[in-house]
Amino acid sequence: MQSAARTNGKVDLFGRVVQGVVNPPANLFTSMANGASDFQQGIFHARSLKAENRTLKSQMASVALYTETMDRLNQEVDSLRKLQNFPPIQGKEKVPADVIGFFPYENRLTISAGSNEGVNVGQPVVTPDGLIGRIQVVTPTTSQVLLLSSPEPTNRIGAIAQRNPPSAGLLRGESATTYLLEFNDPKAPVASGDLVVTSGFSEHIPRGIPIGRVIQVDDNVEFGKRQAKVYPSVNIGTVREVFVLK
Repeated sequence: MQSAARTNGKVDLFGRVVQGVVNPPANLFTSMANGASDFQQGIFHARSLKAENRTLKSQMASVALYTETMDRLNQEVDSLRKLQNFPPIQGKEKVPADVIGFFPYENRLTISAGSNEGVNVGQPVVTPDGLIGRIQVVTPTTSQVLLLSSPEPTNRIGAIAQRNPPSAGLLRGESATTYLLEFNDPKAPVASGDLVVTSGFSEHIPRGIPIGRVIQVDDNVEFGKRQAKVYPSVNIGTVREVFVLK
């Protein structure tokens, strides 16, 4: 029977019965043996597995650091391109400087240009995205910049919301991410999304430098005033290079 079945390429009845009886426990014992073998190998190779794990973690950290570095470098390249394409301002000379200190709680920057480069108190400091502040203290080689975000009472500049007709007022700092623009006209036409630029009515600061955009308009009925909250056009935390307009 077995010979005839093999000749026909089949398994005989007796062979099928034996396989049916033997295969299940054989498969079970094989799985148990493989599991025991894997467990034994895990014990003997635990140190090498730990080393491989540490290597993989180190490689992942290196990849993350590389990606972060590339993103930062790309941002710096974009910033330098913007600086090179910064348009000239009539009657003003641009003095390039690097940011060498940032003090967010004091609303202040330190830049690498001073009186040796012709920098004086009150001059505006800009980036390609807009105005960030004015020179407050000058040394021969460095200067302190008081940011627009500073709530100091004396830190006010003339600004206009670009509409037809434009609405003029005084702008001051309210927080690190918000300016407050108080309009001269209590019925000034202004709406969220309007671009706010310098008015040219402040000493040393020319007209038309971007400041930010209106995000909220409020009316004080009791005092007959209209004011707008302005979101800055410049992210101070990413600024690396600036221009002083003298």
